[in-house]
Amino acid sequence: MTEEKAIVAQRPEARTVLALSVGARVCLIVGGVLLVWAAYLFWGPISHDVTGGFPARCGSAAQPPVDTLGKAVCGSINDIRRSESLAAAGAALVVIVGGMLAFGFTHVAPRHSRTTP
Repeated sequence: MTEEKAIVAQRPEARTVLALSVGARVCLIVGGVLLVWAAYLFWGPISHDVTGGFPARCGSAAQPPVDTLGKAVCGSINDIRRSESLAAAGAALVVIVGGMLAFGFTHVAPRHSRTTP
């Protein structure tokens, strides 16, 4: 046998490619939405209505108010929002990793196969 025929004989007939399963794709989408929600909770503005009727701006979970009045009016709203954002990020991590472990990858045939002369 010549070298070319030996190389052709060693190539497998059918080749498969790894692809994400449908369940893993859905988990990635849901996890991505949860990550966006966690980012909004962390960096989004927090407003609080005071008893007098005027709104107080409490900054965000990333940047709480530094003045005494802001701390007195807002209280622990920033800490609560920070905890909510961490919980949403943790849920996103659980959904993404759990989806990958539960559904994983599938073997599929390639869409386009090249023919060699």
